[in-house]
Amino acid sequence: MSSPTSRRRRDRAPGPSAGRQGLPQPRRTPQPPPAPPSTRQVTGWLTRRPASLTEDEHQQLKAVLGGCPELATAHQLVRDIGDMLTQRTGALLPAWIDDAVAADLPGLTGAALDEATFPVDTRNS
Repeated sequence: MSSPTSRRRRDRAPGPSAGRQGLPQPRRTPQPPPAPPSTRQVTGWLTRRPASLTEDEHQQLKAVLGGCPELATAHQLVRDIGDMLTQRTGALLPAWIDDAVAADLPGLTGAALDEATFPVDTRNS
């Protein structure tokens, strides 16, 4: 049997959640996760030249594209056709059409098939 003195010490001993003077410590609330980027932000990242994005925007775009393989494929196809247009490398168009059809993405597949139906003369490119 325990003595009254040892019982008092045990009752006064601070527990794991007690502070220096036996008072409970305030609970730390976890920080909420950051809000997802808006549609407008993501659209801006997708349509701007990669060189104009900040490092933070590159990282956020990478995270968005990593979460949606279809969007990543569409992004790459749009970048590729944009490069063809700005660099005037139309000879690459047939391969791009094949890639777009293989991706089977709504919108891009239809545009690629329309282009395949009405081929463009790429001999002067």
